[in-house]
Amino acid sequence: MPSKREFNLDISGVAGFFGGDVAVNAVATVHVYRGRRWLGWYNQPGSYEVARRYGQLCSGRFWDTLYPGPNFTPALVFKFDSSQPGPKYMSAQSGASPTGHAARLLFDGCKSLPSRYTPAANHRQTSPGFLTIIDLSYAPTTPVMPRRTQGTAANLLAALSIAVSLAASALSAYLEDWYSCAVILLGVIANGISCYVIGRGTLRFTFPQPDKDSPPGSGILIGKDELVLLRGSKPALHAITRGQFLSGQLLFLGTFVVSAAYNSFLSSLDIESIQRAFLLEDVLHIGPADHARPHATMEKYELGTWTTMSVFVLMLLAPLAEKGMLRRILDELLPNHTDLWDYWKDQVLQNIQDKIRSGCADGAGDFRFEFSSAEGYRPLLQLLYKDSHAAAEMYALYQG
Repeated sequence: MPSKREFNLDISGVAGFFGGDVAVNAVATVHVYRGRRWLGWYNQPGSYEVARRYGQLCSGRFWDTLYPGPNFTPALVFKFDSSQPGPKYMSAQSGASPTGHAARLLFDGCKSLPSRYTPAANHRQTSPGFLTIIDLSYAPTTPVMPRRTQGTAANLLAALSIAVSLAASALSAYLEDWYSCAVILLGVIANGISCYVIGRGTLRFTFPQPDKDSPPGSGILIGKDELVLLRGSKPALHAITRGQFLSGQLLFLGTFVVSAAYNSFLSSLDIESIQRAFLLEDVLHIGPADHARPHATMEKYELGTWTTMSVFVLMLLAPLAEKGMLRRILDELLPNHTDLWDYWKDQVLQNIQDKIRSGCADGAGDFRFEFSSAEGYRPLLQLLYKDSHAAAEMYALYQG
């Protein structure tokens, strides 16, 4: 008969291996909410994972041995940057260029916008395309240092967490459970110091400043079935396509010897939603109009086919586009290069040149094409013509 053995679980040891991801996610809020760094005086597990992630911030033989793996920047650890590239950007003045985290934030945010206009009943519909038009009237300056005020509910939750941790430590002392009292109190002190030290960092949003005399620009962010058209000042365009969040000097070395964990409620917040709000409201000033801040317009359109959306985009970009750039953009959006497609593209571009770039805005919605004499081409060409007319009708609706 097997003998019974007493089993004791070391709670403090196990606690260090759980909750680390929650803690790391929550720490990002320390940089964005005023006073958040003073509200970390509570106990929470996850110290091992936090220490491991912070250890990868330092480069050096000692730290690489203790915490093996790649070295990260503070912006990557706190998810203010991403190693993945953003959507492709095609400028109507200078062509294609890569984008980063800021452009992806904006692009992902546009996906959730409701469409203001949808295809008419008589328009051809296959795989719908979505176009968000953003007119940027504000010219931001760099750097932008956004800060938010934490809500009352979050402050109350933080106060509750602090009170529960201190009360548990006091109750353990009253019951003469000095080990539990010491462990809880050590966790409170360690977490409080970590939040304070890390919270001393300054969050900055920076981007290259163009020349002061730079004219307005335009371009499109390209996704699988979605486009975002940007028009406005060069600083605003640079903020979207080349902007990035940077964390200032954070004094991380003081956190390596302490356990750190962060508020579970704050960790549940979508950090990308917070960053997106920074980008739209604090950097680009997109939001409700008021006396203090200019505002930009942001509207979404649904079109029946990708071809219709491509023509619509060309019509919108035409007034500011450099010579030859409309053809490059059209080939990027519709990479078909048969004789029929090239013939149709030539007709579209010629109409845009004659009726929009020449300043004849009244005729912008009236596209007229010449038909090909090749009978085999006629069915597909008719569909392309129909899509072009649908784009012209949407453009007329947009102008109205």
